[in-house]
Amino acid sequence: ANAEQKTEPEKNKRQANDSENYFQNGESAYNSKAYLEAIKWYKLAAESGHTPAQYNLGVIYANGHGVKQDYQKALKWYKLAAVQGYAEAQHNLGYMYNEGYGVKQDYKEAMKWFRLAAKQRSVYAQNSIGNAYLRGIGVKQNYIEAAKWYGLAAEQGDAKSQYNLGGMYYRGQGVMQNYQEAEKWFRLAAGQGIAEA
Repeated sequence: ANAEQKTEPEKNKRQANDSENYFQNGESAYNSKAYLEAIKWYKLAAESGHTPAQYNLGVIYANGHGVKQDYQKALKWYKLAAVQGYAEAQHNLGYMYNEGYGVKQDYKEAMKWFRLAAKQRSVYAQNSIGNAYLRGIGVKQNYIEAAKWYGLAAEQGDAKSQYNLGGMYYRGQGVMQNYQEAEKWFRLAAGQGIAEA
């Protein structure tokens, strides 16, 4: 065997290092608001399967950072990361289905992605599931389930979920009405900048 030939594991390790370096270059460019430069680096990383780079490209296109807002491109990149199990991409993909951004609005598909992200303890997904149960969107309205999902995210420190859970206790929805418990959650949310609390 030729000593210059790389073994498959060595080749894979080099590619992983390259994609991580591309990603880090993309992060530097993004943080400097050099979005076109960031896209270039993120794409290099994303095309080799780097899930955070795929997710970041989704964010860039969804929000129109340095480029024309393009939900189709955002959807493409979120999906690539989501099917690989990247929780933030799963949540954002669910959000796009929930709102009908770049796709036909589909609450059941949204819940599928929210649940996958929630299994990985994504507070955003847990809060989104709580919202769905509170309002009966894509699922049968169920205040007990809403309170459960808000509680999971609130216990992890998510301010929106703390506020939402406080509201559930205040109104006695899905939980026994308890003003002291409501105040506890409202205070925690207010401490993190939720003005309504």
